[in-house]
Amino acid sequence: MVRNSRLFSKQQQQLVSVNKHDHRPSIINWFQQTNSNQIISSTMNQSDNQFNAHVNVNLNNQYWLQQQFNINPRKPVGVFWDIENCTIPRGVSPSYLVEKIRLFIQSLYMIEREFAIVCDVPSFTTSIINELNNSQVNIIHISSFAKNAADEKLKQLILRFVQTNGPNCAVILFSSDINFVPVLSDIKNRIGVFVILFHHHLVSSALLASSHYHFDYDQFCLTPPNVNVPSNNYKIMKNQSDFIMTSLRISNLPSVSDEEQTKSLLNRIINNNGGRIIYLDMMNHEAIVRFKCRSDALRCHQRVDNRKFYGYILRSKFEPAFTSNHVQSYNQDAINNHDTNQINQINANHIDTDDRINEASQPSFISQSLIERATKCKVCTVQIHKQSKNHNFLFTDKIFSINIDFDNFCRKLSYLLLLHDGELPLNALPDCWLKTFESELDDSNNDGPKVMLEHLITCIPNVNVRDLEIEIDQNKILTKFIVNESLDESSYEESENLKNFMINLQLLLDNQISNEIKGFPSIELNELETEYYHHFGHNINPFDYGCSNLIELLQSCRIKFNIYSYGNHRIIALNFEEQAYQFILEFAKLYPFDLTDPNYFDNFNIAVYGACSIEDMIAAIDMRTDLVEQIRDKNQRLAIFSYPKLVHNSTILDEFDTIKADLKQTLLLMPDFSMDLSKFHEDFSQLIYKKLNITITYCRLSNLIINHSDGDFEIMVNHLSTLPCPDKLMLSIDLQLQELGKRFVKIFNEMATIIFGKSCHTNEKNIAIPIYDLIYHYHRRYKSICLENLAIKSMPKLFEKILANSFLCYENYCLIYTTSSIFLKQFSSTWLQCILHFILRITIQYRSFDRMITFDEFRQLFHDHFGFSFGLSFFFNLYILKMIRIVKYVNNDDLIVELEPSCEFVAKCLIVMLLHKNIVFPNQHDHHHHQSWTLEQIENEFYDHFGVSLAYSNPNGNHQFNPIELFTSFDWLFEIEDYFHYQTIKIKEIDSFDYDLNNIPRCNYCEYYQEPQHHQLPTTTAMSEEMMKKNFNQQSSIMMQNTGIEISN
Repeated sequence: MVRNSRLFSKQQQQLVSVNKHDHRPSIINWFQQTNSNQIISSTMNQSDNQFNAHVNVNLNNQYWLQQQFNINPRKPVGVFWDIENCTIPRGVSPSYLVEKIRLFIQSLYMIEREFAIVCDVPSFTTSIINELNNSQVNIIHISSFAKNAADEKLKQLILRFVQTNGPNCAVILFSSDINFVPVLSDIKNRIGVFVILFHHHLVSSALLASSHYHFDYDQFCLTPPNVNVPSNNYKIMKNQSDFIMTSLRISNLPSVSDEEQTKSLLNRIINNNGGRIIYLDMMNHEAIVRFKCRSDALRCHQRVDNRKFYGYILRSKFEPAFTSNHVQSYNQDAINNHDTNQINQINANHIDTDDRINEASQPSFISQSLIERATKCKVCTVQIHKQSKNHNFLFTDKIFSINIDFDNFCRKLSYLLLLHDGELPLNALPDCWLKTFESELDDSNNDGPKVMLEHLITCIPNVNVRDLEIEIDQNKILTKFIVNESLDESSYEESENLKNFMINLQLLLDNQISNEIKGFPSIELNELETEYYHHFGHNINPFDYGCSNLIELLQSCRIKFNIYSYGNHRIIALNFEEQAYQFILEFAKLYPFDLTDPNYFDNFNIAVYGACSIEDMIAAIDMRTDLVEQIRDKNQRLAIFSYPKLVHNSTILDEFDTIKADLKQTLLLMPDFSMDLSKFHEDFSQLIYKKLNITITYCRLSNLIINHSDGDFEIMVNHLSTLPCPDKLMLSIDLQLQELGKRFVKIFNEMATIIFGKSCHTNEKNIAIPIYDLIYHYHRRYKSICLENLAIKSMPKLFEKILANSFLCYENYCLIYTTSSIFLKQFSSTWLQCILHFILRITIQYRSFDRMITFDEFRQLFHDHFGFSFGLSFFFNLYILKMIRIVKYVNNDDLIVELEPSCEFVAKCLIVMLLHKNIVFPNQHDHHHHQSWTLEQIENEFYDHFGVSLAYSNPNGNHQFNPIELFTSFDWLFEIEDYFHYQTIKIKEIDSFDYDLNNIPRCNYCEYYQEPQHHQLPTTTAMSEEMMKKNFNQQSSIMMQNTGIEISN
């Protein structure tokens, strides 16, 4: 395994000979001797007998190396990574690379004692630093402007590690820097530390000689997991030189008038990297720096690009000569086996990759100046002082994201496209925007989420970004243009395999969050194949889908996905339609909205769906009528329509206010109080456009109706309709119920007049008419009733809801249920007084037995006594609302009927007045009539009976208590009489009712004066079943004689 064809000395031949008893390679014996501190010192300097102690090892043939660490206990190892020299390749996850290094350590039977990374932390993206930190490695920060700062820190760490662990340890170094030769050579040859080196293709032979074994870092990073790569793809590199002249262009230098001062500032940046200034442009604030080797240029580029220097953000890029040589230096096998975009995009990211691969005769690079000329706007000639701060943003490795009002962006971009005949270079958009509107494209002070510019453009209907080929100096260049055209889906064909691929790709995107875009789900093209393999266990084969390469496959998925570009990067993300569907699905979960909470929408992350705000997303959806038509779910449509923070034009609001009254009258004349919303949208939009020259969209009009009509109008969504927009504009349910109540009361009064004459309108009449007779006459006069618009399933429920909704208008009406029919009853004050006394009596009786009355028991007692049951609207009478309440306790599933606190106090006073009347009025012989009580008498007897005063029993708590006002509010029970200097309280007389006092607990005073009650409660009810039938038959006969209409049971 030792690659050396020269002759060895006799002693060395013994070391490399095969041990007959062990049958293992002789290098194991050599390794054992080195582990026992027997350091080999080679003194053979002759060319024929030179011994090479360093070995280059193939990554897939390490058996012999693994065996050496299975002999002795696990050797401690320290990993030292010069990450600015051996950078993380694009498409490779930092955590994945760290895990791969650790697996390599475990395979050699070592144990990790140190894992240190030295770098200038601000020069790396936050995501990379966070991922490395989460991998539990030590990240040590150094200043990039200090000469060889990272190398010196790593040397110091290596020496400390060796001093701590002694010679029986190992050091793994990731670097190609020749500065490490002295340290590695010393710890290898003088101390006996085992050294493993990971390096780039181009590395000094002296550095290789200072290690025992060395590996190709690039091949180590790019080897796919769980894939056996043929060994011929990883040829052992010969000792090569890294001394190839490389130039770097550094721009956006500090504005200094003195050229010497500029050079002095620039030298502070490049001196520690060995650079030399060969060209300085004071006008454009840029310079070209030449380096003796490529690694120095790469290191300087990584340290300088996007770094802040004296208040300026420096920009760095390689000159084309370096790009061409760099691309050609790659091994052809590696190009074929890995993503070709990673290499070709270094050359020119705006040249179509597929054409470059298929046409080998094309030049290996196109100059940067030529590409910039291709992306300039020919209409807007932007002067230097007029250039946008985002000039040539496509050539930076940073995503250009903006936060801007979507409506404003659409109007201005449409105007720009009109000025440019429908075609505008994407790279020139910031400059054209600045010249036309005299403001920067991203000149927003909003702190909200930002959206990638290219994605924001694709959100506009009939606007797209596409590659157009232009010719400059006999060179055909593909560059991105904003064009006035929509995506042609007529020729789109979707096979079953392609459907499955798109499903997998969407699942992959659901688990990916781009490091560059805040919350925007996307994945880099270079990472796609690796991530796809990790998630689904197989590679992407474009030929399975009828495509020749990956780009063509992704373009065939344009119905769901877009490919965006920035710098040398390409990312894949969901297109606007798919993101809109996901937004609608999640946004509907918040409906109905809690408008009382001002922060209700704060936790909704709109950036995930590629929008700056919820208003912008709704506006973008609203611009695509086909997208609105595809939303069929009721909650989804209403959530989009009713978002409360959507801003409207003030002139449109004023115009809508002027037509609201007419619209209300129009809907009142409609049979079901509704009309087609699309028809109203057509009429109203024409009116607005004629008056204001403004177009109002469907969603905005729906939002206007819901949020700015003062609750007079609603939108009804019919998800079963086959119409494109299955929505109805209707009066609010409250207004509909009010109108229905007026109509039914009118019909009720007309029928009562026919039956009972004009005297029926007095309050002393009890009139009951079957509801189905009322419905019959309603249909003859007003046609039909649409219960679906009212969310009601039956006619009795409709009457209950009418009475409950407008109980103040119909407090003398209620619904009663008999065995024969359902009646709408208009009751008299006497009948109401009888009902109230009955409720108070049974409530007092149940409290006497220390139990509560349930709602079902209450209804049954009511039915047993009166011969009919009541509807829920019965409880909306003001007297009954003041008297009782229905509650549900946590530990009890039954509804409980309780007295209100004020009625509880009145009931106690009534008990005192009934039980103590013989004490206060001993000479009274007529027990069926009640005497007048003074307030002082009630207070004294109340204290004797309950042991507390009236004031202590105040139902209003700590508020001022006036018993007379409380008695007055129960005018159906008490009668207040005024005298000269005092007032008296008397229980009102009522027929057919008396209170059973036998079961009421008594005090010592009333127990002594108790007299036996010889009377019984009347067995006849106030309105029995027979009386109802008699009344019904009488009404039917009168109706038949006067109108000829027969009323059925």
